[in-house]
Amino acid sequence: MSETDFRDPSAPKSPAIPQFFTEAVKLEWKSRQEGRPIFEDREFVRIIIPGDRRSVAVEPVGEAHKARWPREYEAFQVGREAPVEGTPLSEWPVSLMSPARVQELAYFNLRTVEQLAAVNDAQLQNLGMGSRELRERARTWLEVAAKGAGPIERLISRNEELTLETERLTRELKAANAELSALKSKEIRHAGAAA
Repeated sequence: MSETDFRDPSAPKSPAIPQFFTEAVKLEWKSRQEGRPIFEDREFVRIIIPGDRRSVAVEPVGEAHKARWPREYEAFQVGREAPVEGTPLSEWPVSLMSPARVQELAYFNLRTVEQLAAVNDAQLQNLGMGSRELRERARTWLEVAAKGAGPIERLISRNEELTLETERLTRELKAANAELSALKSKEIRHAGAAA
């Protein structure tokens, strides 16, 4: 059984960060049989809890890991770095966090505002002075951003609609101008031929 067997499905997503990697593993039995070292590449996942450098688990990749982190596993398969979901702390307004503090938090595997907002009280002690206030700023900022997203999303959508409409009208205007030019040159040719 794993921790996921007891987790409430409606509970918030785990803040764990998976890092998939491949490592050569020595096959002891085959090595003894062949009389030389025999290795096999195997997939592993390093599971990191943001805010706590001591909470790292390394496990062979199983179907549960692939199901839990499908995007990260897919990125690993194609040789890309796993996408970080959320607002990077480095993109957070400087008034809320200095570049030095961003680097300090990266040491604790905290890279997004969402990860910082999810840090528990026990992990806050590791992060140093002012970390509780910083976590509360992150939570407040996310709440405000979530409330404000509705009008912004509507404006973005309306802007896209207007851009498409402008492009359509521009194409139609160019076509109409081309037709008008063709008619004028035809009229000029007929007038010249009649004279």
